[in-house]
Amino acid sequence: MAKSDVKSNADFMSTAEDHDSWRQLTGNMLKIEFLSGEFTSHSSIIPSVRNGLNCSDKSMVKLLKSFRLIIEFQQEAPNYWVRFPQSYLREVVESSLNLFALHTVSPSQPHRLSPLHFVSILDPKAQWFIKWMHGNYSRKILLELLKDYKILVGQLFFLVFLIFQ
Repeated sequence: MAKSDVKSNADFMSTAEDHDSWRQLTGNMLKIEFLSGEFTSHSSIIPSVRNGLNCSDKSMVKLLKSFRLIIEFQQEAPNYWVRFPQSYLREVVESSLNLFALHTVSPSQPHRLSPLHFVSILDPKAQWFIKWMHGNYSRKILLELLKDYKILVGQLFFLVFLIFQ
């Protein structure tokens, strides 16, 4: 870790409000890790697209609540970006993109719902993305990282094309 990051972290942790923001950041990262594990697990409870989403199933409710909390964090995070060191901002953006890019399709397994399906159900207007693109601080990092996620960008363009067709 760079010396400037250590100083930024020390400054960041100096007030109670900043400490709360720090807890939200780490909680968000843990939720993203949990959801990534659910979508990459072979024994996962993620339903197929054909079967749809059963909102009365307790495991689906847990997934939906986790996604809702992540989306709420992503909508509020731009208000606090400047308080975080740039390395943590990059880590939040990259972990979110990693989660959204998880989409496994294999001939032996029916097409399952992806993280983008869950996000689109809970945030159909992609307000989190609009807020991330508003300020240069996060827009620059997001656009830099999207270069590495060409499959995700392609999927998004395809889905938008299907909607307007």
